[in-house]
Amino acid sequence: MNPRIAHLEARRFGRLYVVRFYGTIKGRSYWLCLCKCGVQKIISSHDLLRKKRSVQSCGCLKKDGAGKDGRTRFLAYDSYKNMRLRCLDPENKWYSEYGARGITICDRWRDSFENFLADMGDRPGKEFTLERRDNEKGYGPENCYWATHQQQQRNTRHNRLITHNGETHPLVVWCERFNLNYRAIQGRLHRGWSAERALTTPTASPYIPNLNQHRGN
Repeated sequence: MNPRIAHLEARRFGRLYVVRFYGTIKGRSYWLCLCKCGVQKIISSHDLLRKKRSVQSCGCLKKDGAGKDGRTRFLAYDSYKNMRLRCLDPENKWYSEYGARGITICDRWRDSFENFLADMGDRPGKEFTLERRDNEKGYGPENCYWATHQQQQRNTRHNRLITHNGETHPLVVWCERFNLNYRAIQGRLHRGWSAERALTTPTASPYIPNLNQHRGN
């Protein structure tokens, strides 16, 4: 980047967060910005920095309905928007679990909802969320699929794999199978109980938590 161009990356302008430098067009520098509503937009340094009537959003401030840009008719757009905010916006409440942890978005999806939709298709229903097969890897067509909350519970990185009687399953599966209190079994294992003792000793009450409560859709 030309050193004379103002460095705006990671700065905020109203609802806009500047993600990265986009390029120079006809002598004017442009930046890729992420709006608080999740919409991305290319905006010039001039429009961001001008003292009067500087750009403060993708346009949602004027619409009195952030994000309603026509694309929200797709259920998938909410998932795409939340994915970007979790990975790219340091002020998002889940950023520490995603962007700060090194969870990235592939180049094909990062700036194109259209590519995301072409690869994933629309979300099958409101009960589905965007899931990664390997929770240590980022978002991309090879690592993502639409999953129900129950499927996500089995794949969350917080879920522990337990081997019992020659079978290995996430702890939540064993608790469902034996009708055991999930938190109680977690506590037993943490205190050093063997898997066999923890799973064959009844608990006071059954309970399967929502292990996926930290995720967006």
